[in-house]
Amino acid sequence: MKIKFKSQPYQTQAVDAVVDCFASQPRQDALKYTIDPGAAAQARMEVEGFGNAEGRLASESYKGFVTGLQREIVENLSARQKLADAAYFEGKAVKTEDRELVLDKVLAKKLEHFLIKNDYVDEDGRITAVYHESRKAEELAALPEALEPHRAAVLALIDTVFNGAAVEDMITDGRAPKKNSLNDNFKRKEFQELWRRINRKAVYQVEFDSAALVRSCVDRLERDLQVAPLQYLITEGTLTDNVTDESLRAGEAFVQGALRAETGKSAHSRVSYDLIGTIATNTELTRKTVGDILTGIHAAKFGEFAKNPEQFVADASHLIHEQKAIAVIEQLTYDAVEQRYDSQLFTAGETGNDFKKATEKLNNHVYDYAIVDSKIERDFVRDLDTSTEVIV
Repeated sequence: MKIKFKSQPYQTQAVDAVVDCFASQPRQDALKYTIDPGAAAQARMEVEGFGNAEGRLASESYKGFVTGLQREIVENLSARQKLADAAYFEGKAVKTEDRELVLDKVLAKKLEHFLIKNDYVDEDGRITAVYHESRKAEELAALPEALEPHRAAVLALIDTVFNGAAVEDMITDGRAPKKNSLNDNFKRKEFQELWRRINRKAVYQVEFDSAALVRSCVDRLERDLQVAPLQYLITEGTLTDNVTDESLRAGEAFVQGALRAETGKSAHSRVSYDLIGTIATNTELTRKTVGDILTGIHAAKFGEFAKNPEQFVADASHLIHEQKAIAVIEQLTYDAVEQRYDSQLFTAGETGNDFKKATEKLNNHVYDYAIVDSKIERDFVRDLDTSTEVIV
């Protein structure tokens, strides 16, 4: 027996509507679905949920998808009025609160003349970019005297005129890199004067007094190096009399008894430690300098290495590295050279930013936004931007 189904137009339309929802989805060689994993993964499913993979637009078809969507929008809106002329305005009613004004032939002509005089329409009567830009910036010229009291309603009437060019900006590529533009603050004389004073390049050098560094490290180790002996946590357990396979698998065959901690006097190990080499690597000092430091400390302090070698190496390296950093800061000298950094550094900073970390639009910054990594930085930027003592 054969069953023949008749194709119904409404069924075809329903299928097409569902298929259109997946327009521009990436093509795959095979379909992959999430199936019920069973009770074993139920806990995970309660957290993650159940469903198929997230829908996403394929990069290779994104441009075509956007172009097609724009074309579809234009086609759907093409039935709207395209010319902003007196013939269209005549007879239209504009309402402001409890008042209503019907545009007669004279008022319609005045409105058309207003648009022509301010270059808000072209020679064919189509809305221009000048109108849309002024409308967005709230800088439109004053309407004729009879229409000004109904300004909001009249502008809404003008907005009903279709402008196909405006559709181009309705949808943009959200994946395109965003630009953090330099603003007029960058050109202000105060900032340019500051930049002129700080943009000189410099070379720096550090001269170490090795003997002084060794003495400071020895003093620091004698004072702050404290090595704790290794501790062992011992748990006693007793095997129950009635041991079954199920109790072993469930971890119930043993009953926990006493719990005690023991401290070892020395860590006996067959592992060989290159003590000097490891600390030299961690601190970026020579083996000779590290050897001089370790031989300078008392035998009792050096003997703490046997208690806990790993902690001794880690803590000694940290303390020596801090003393080295202090020496660098104290002995660091800068010499300015004639070369200067170019202002292109700021141009390069306009792109490649993570706008998920951006602040609100700023007033005093040379960029429109600041890219921050923490709430502390965000609060600091806000305080600078609102301070009356900060010019730029």
